[in-house]
Amino acid sequence: MLPVSSRTMVGTANASVHGRCMEMLHMRVKLLQDTASAVMYITDYGRAAGEAYFSLLSPVRTAAIQFYQFITGRRTKMSKVAVVYWSGTGNTEAMANSVADGARAAGADVKVFTSAEFGPADIAGFDGIAFGCPAMGAEVLEESEFQPLWDDVKIKLSGKKVGLFGSYGWGSGEWMDSWAEDAKMSNVSLAADPVIANNEPDDEAKSACEALGAALV
Repeated sequence: MLPVSSRTMVGTANASVHGRCMEMLHMRVKLLQDTASAVMYITDYGRAAGEAYFSLLSPVRTAAIQFYQFITGRRTKMSKVAVVYWSGTGNTEAMANSVADGARAAGADVKVFTSAEFGPADIAGFDGIAFGCPAMGAEVLEESEFQPLWDDVKIKLSGKKVGLFGSYGWGSGEWMDSWAEDAKMSNVSLAADPVIANNEPDDEAKSACEALGAALV
């Protein structure tokens, strides 16, 4: 058995070691607590920063996607419409302009031609084509320029949206009935009923022309 003095020294040493161990343990616990707090802070900060970043990025990304969809949509979906006419007094030309306005308002890319400027080779470049010619002579199409054009193109209009229009100064529109029947016999698909105007087109006739243009889109 150890002397009392020796036992006291050993007890004191044990107590000192125990104290240091507890102190180290407390330090480690505090370090762990501090580390955990730091991790939570960093995590919260990172989350907040990430949320702030994406909140700024999201509208930009959305706008970019919408712009891309708009551009690609316009490129892939925009119809191309041709308006081809012959006019002697300007009345059918005025109708042609209204047809073009209606097609543009419906979202089409529109080009207007006189009958001398258009030919069979141009058909492939358009989804819809409106043809305009006034009544001439004994209720017929203009014979020197427009009728030859119509004869050349009517057999090549399969799969196209087609519209007919024109003005007249006498009779009741028999020339248009004959023209529409000829189109039907040639397997031309009319997108809407033909539009006629007695002399200069009034507001009602212009509105009908605009509707015809929209039907070609």
